Amino acid sequence: MMNSWQARSISRRAFLAQMASLASAAAFAHPAFGQTGKRIQPVDATFLFIADIHACRMASGLSPNCLQEGKTDAALLRSVAALNGIADKAWPAEIGGVATGLRSAGSRIGTPLGLVTGGDITDDGGGQVTEPSEGTQLLQFSQRYQQGIGPDRVHMPVYVGLGNHDLDQNGSPP
Repeated sequence: MMNSWQARSISRRAFLAQMASLASAAAFAHPAFGQTGKRIQPVDATFLFIADIHACRMASGLSPNCLQEGKTDAALLRSVAALNGIADKAWPAEIGGVATGLRSAGSRIGTPLGLVTGGDITDDGGGQVTEPSEGTQLLQFSQRYQQGIGPDRVHMPVYVGLGNHDLDQNGSPP
């Protein structure tokens, strides 16, 4: 014979799905309030995210295959110019003929509050493969993707994440 709990029991997955559904409904049903009990106004913030920059400079030129793959300083400068010019653009209403459904479609993109890099800022673990010039790729990355003024610097704070290409792949120990 089943007790009342067993008769009402559901799977863990179903329970978590119901809780998530209730939590999201509650989040959208009520405005946010701060510790003072006053309503918190919605925040409209723009951050940019990029990954796989692959700075390729070495002490004696570029790392192997970088030129053929388009990983040049000129390409980095084009990227920096595009990032700096994003606030002059509008959110797209459609991409490839398909409506984006963006609430802000057609309106100007806000001035970015920062740039987040998702890793692989260098091609070869910072460029240590041409020792004693360890770090040439890190230096190239920092010269381009560091907040500053002018056409060769990013005009917003930069928050750097690392990827597998940013690790010491074949440099001298340790």
